[in-house]
Amino acid sequence: MMQETRVEAEADMSCVTASRIDTFARLTIGQRTYDIAEAEDGERLMFRTECEEKWMRLEHTRDDGWTTIAAEIVQSDPDVMDHFLSTHLVRVDGEFDELGDVSFDLLGRDVRLRYEQSGLSVLIGNEWRQADTFSGEAMPLNGRARCHAALVRTGAMQSEELVPAMREWSGRIARGARVIPVL
Repeated sequence: MMQETRVEAEADMSCVTASRIDTFARLTIGQRTYDIAEAEDGERLMFRTECEEKWMRLEHTRDDGWTTIAAEIVQSDPDVMDHFLSTHLVRVDGEFDELGDVSFDLLGRDVRLRYEQSGLSVLIGNEWRQADTFSGEAMPLNGRARCHAALVRTGAMQSEELVPAMREWSGRIARGARVIPVL
């Protein structure tokens, strides 16, 4: 087994504190490969991308099966989230980067963004949440990429309306996962 050192970001409780761990498997989904290791309790698992130092805790265990584990990893990877939005977020009405509303369809669910002088907001349920103020701290993106970032930044992808869509999609993607042992 390959020995690695864990490193944790101080403010992120989903990451793991520094200690020695053993990678016991590699999980590949499409072009992405993840290292898998056991947490200290011997039950829960952790993952990271091949190039990352931080390990993220998983809620699911081996007893849940690799497809369920892969689906959880898919849902927590921001690059995969952007791919999901690129392939499933369909603009219905409105223009990017112009004042006014932009309406989208996301797997049959209504998603709305609003460009105003004060910034970019996302409608989550019945509440508009500001994603960007267009100040010096503005997202360095425009068009569709800015919309994707706004949905992620505001937590819209974790809303009651969109979680079922993400769960269904990540489950389908996870079925194509390949797991190999690390000896």
